[in-house]
Amino acid sequence: MWSGAFGVLYLGPSLNVALAETVLRNPARKMVSFPAIAERASCELHSPRDLRLVALHGSGLQQVGRHNAISTGPYDPCGAWADAFWAHPDAPDGIAFNLAATPARSSWPCSADRA
Repeated sequence: MWSGAFGVLYLGPSLNVALAETVLRNPARKMVSFPAIAERASCELHSPRDLRLVALHGSGLQQVGRHNAISTGPYDPCGAWADAFWAHPDAPDGIAFNLAATPARSSWPCSADRA
């Protein structure tokens, strides 16, 4: 379970990916109401430096002894991983993993105080 010791900022490569991950997480959902989209906010961010991300996809999964269920499974184990990376001496900004709704795309949850 995630400790809540730090804030999490979810970043993605496009607005389409962000909407797919937040609004279309349930594959059985065929339609989305306008209010379900309108109540959300988005913005474009630019970092003055490259983010240092732990790759939890491809060969990065093997390096930490996991498979892709880390990005599609329940939230509690993901929170434990977030805590472990946040406390790591290398102080990565966040993680990069394949998305559940759009697996060919990736997301970058980052520690709000580092990225």
